Amino acid sequence: MTTNHDIDWIDGQPYSRLFGDIFFSRESGLEETRHVFLDGNSLRPRWQTQGAGETFVIGETGFGTGLNFLATWQAWNQIGSRGRLHFFSCEKYPLSVHALETTHGLWPELSALSALLRAQYGEPSPGWHRLIFQEGRVALTLVIGDARECLPLMNARAHAWFLDGFAPARNPELWDLTVLKQIARLSHSNATFATYTCAGEVRRALQLVGFTVAKKPGFGRKREMLVGTSPDRSRVPRRTGEKQAIVLGGGISGCSTSRSLAERGWQVTLLERNPRLADGASGIPQATLNLRLRKRMLAAHLLALVGYQFSIRLCNRLLSDTQFDWQQCGTLQLDHASRRIVDSSVLTSLGLPPGLAQRLSQIEAGELCGLPVSSGGFYFPRGGCLHGPTLCQRLTAHDLIHMRFSTEITDVQWSQGEAGWHAADRNGETHYAAVVVVANAQNATLLPSLNQLPLHRVGGQITLIPATNQSMKLRTVLCGEGVITPARDGVHTVGATYNHAREDDRPSEKEDEANLQMLSHLAPALYSALGLNTHPTLGNRVAFRSTSPDRTPLAGAMDCGLASGLWVNLAHGSRGFSTGPLLGEFIASAIEGEPSPLPDDLARSIDPNRFR
Repeated sequence: MTTNHDIDWIDGQPYSRLFGDIFFSRESGLEETRHVFLDGNSLRPRWQTQGAGETFVIGETGFGTGLNFLATWQAWNQIGSRGRLHFFSCEKYPLSVHALETTHGLWPELSALSALLRAQYGEPSPGWHRLIFQEGRVALTLVIGDARECLPLMNARAHAWFLDGFAPARNPELWDLTVLKQIARLSHSNATFATYTCAGEVRRALQLVGFTVAKKPGFGRKREMLVGTSPDRSRVPRRTGEKQAIVLGGGISGCSTSRSLAERGWQVTLLERNPRLADGASGIPQATLNLRLRKRMLAAHLLALVGYQFSIRLCNRLLSDTQFDWQQCGTLQLDHASRRIVDSSVLTSLGLPPGLAQRLSQIEAGELCGLPVSSGGFYFPRGGCLHGPTLCQRLTAHDLIHMRFSTEITDVQWSQGEAGWHAADRNGETHYAAVVVVANAQNATLLPSLNQLPLHRVGGQITLIPATNQSMKLRTVLCGEGVITPARDGVHTVGATYNHAREDDRPSEKEDEANLQMLSHLAPALYSALGLNTHPTLGNRVAFRSTSPDRTPLAGAMDCGLASGLWVNLAHGSRGFSTGPLLGEFIASAIEGEPSPLPDDLARSIDPNRFR
């Protein structure tokens, strides 16, 4: 379980019980942040020269109340920069969202921004969290965990650092040499840092890892503070030329990748072989965002956990104005209907807070979902179901995304002379871009340049059942070896089957029967409430998923020798709505050289070249 930071209030100021210290200056926490971190890093004049499309990255140790992020965000907006702001921070002991709200009340001028932060902050769990604001122009990567363990797994380069742990005498772990070595590793050439402390051991350690260090007047009663600069190292060559990308595939992976690139200023041409978006597996009328816990959480499961939380934030951002296209009704994983029974110890081992996952008894589960169930299980209150086509449409509703339908690409080739990629379609037209992202599921293997990818095609059929007065009582998604959703437009979605042998998309009565059998086992009371003996099923839908040999997606840059710029976002199996958007963000971050939304160990697990 995540250990939240307990605070007391002394003389109207938050005080840490854990570290026996105040969170910020008694004179004014906001003015202290502006003096120490914004002015100490000379941020305002640096932002005024920021070019359009450029990203300024700030790293922080100790997120705390989020004050530094909020003050930075406000100042960045006031400057009116044409670029992007990316802020990443580590926090071992996060405050609860209630503690944040109480503390944020100290700064009324930040109220609009702090409300946006809290809406996405939720109840933080250990791991990587990507929060996106202002149509992608501001991003926060919040890592909940020990900086000594998280920083070595981070892939980022900061232009400025806020070193803001509690005083070195009270919180020495955040100031030790191993942490400062990582800060040096994660710094751009000539990156700056600022910190309120002037402790001699901190100054000497920063010098030891390569920073030049100087003293400046501190804030309030603090006589001095430290600022400095990282060494002038040779930089990785920056991408030059026009930011133009081709994305193949109009499902959730392609649409998400297109959106993440467009939010970074890329002109995206999305090419889809079918006549509309979400014409394949992403067209499901009720896709579910749910977790499936295991005693042993492998890379694919941990990736799904990170992606699940990212997709929830995405739906809340893009679908919050719709009543039925995003139903955050929670999901319930019933014990008796799952092949792998796990107990509540998994919640402790993963550090999942009650706002993310809860263990319920049979009675509690039945009361929550609205109908009797045959066992208890795990409840995930933030999950739910969404309309796949609507999410894809919202993702691509961006001025920089241009879509071409009924366009089947036959191959993509690197052109040495033009230092870019050519995508040829079946109509004889050629499309050019500096970057190509292939996100068209199994169809990727039809391209000669990618036919070696070990993708497996798995058919699936959902069954659509008309709701009855009794079944309308279902208030949450029920999960086992399949799922049933609450009614949308008077229809429940049940399924889906998982058929490796399926070769075509013709509906199968046998697979409808398999879905109904699954439902009768998952929720006998609901099965009875649907009156399936007297009411026929409404319909069905067949689509194909794409998987890899280890059931983990393929996402990242393809190794093409001297050529670069060919990326893939593939093999999401049944978890496309949980992992596709996250990995679209992962790819766009990598292309732009921004902080990754994934730790390095998970990033390695999805390397598309791993099967070579």
